[in-house]
Amino acid sequence: TIPGLSLLIGILTALVYRERTGRGQRIDVAQMDSMIAVSQSFSFWHLARTTMDRALKIEGIYDAFKARDGYVAIAVPLGRIGDRFREATGVEELDDEEVARWVSERTVEEVVETLVEAGVPAAPISDLDAVMGSEQAWAREMFVKVVPPQLGETTLPGFHIKLSETPGDISKPAPLLGQHNREVYCSLLGLSEEELEELRREGVV
Repeated sequence: TIPGLSLLIGILTALVYRERTGRGQRIDVAQMDSMIAVSQSFSFWHLARTTMDRALKIEGIYDAFKARDGYVAIAVPLGRIGDRFREATGVEELDDEEVARWVSERTVEEVVETLVEAGVPAAPISDLDAVMGSEQAWAREMFVKVVPPQLGETTLPGFHIKLSETPGDISKPAPLLGQHNREVYCSLLGLSEEELEELRREGVV
């Protein structure tokens, strides 16, 4: 899962830090943070019109369904959870069309409340405004404000793997084209100001 992968990255980072310093650190990974971090990827897939099919047939219901006022994610594997779903909803067949019909007649809150009370995994799907308006997301620093000179104040996604000794920090916007040429060419590569200026005149940088 995505939270599990995030935790793995955090563990590997902590192991490298321990190897170098002999000290451990605390790793804090939350499911919500991890999903916010990868939500941009889903947007890019949509823009590219990328589609994916299942390699194996999965028995049960695992999908997003449209309610009267939004969308709901539902997971109904066969077995006891499937039995609970049937009892709570009156839907006899675990069929996407039947489930979609039942969900479409109700609000998101009604669907989630009914299924969660029955022990069936279900959750509302939040749109961007709802996610960015989440007090929990801001408290977890999953959104941060930065001030790019060309844009003014803007909001960027925060860093989703919280490390006590080597925390990630998103405090600056992406650099402008050529913004750090002097630091790279002069400070790191040892070129003089005159040599850098010559590279500019020749269109190299």
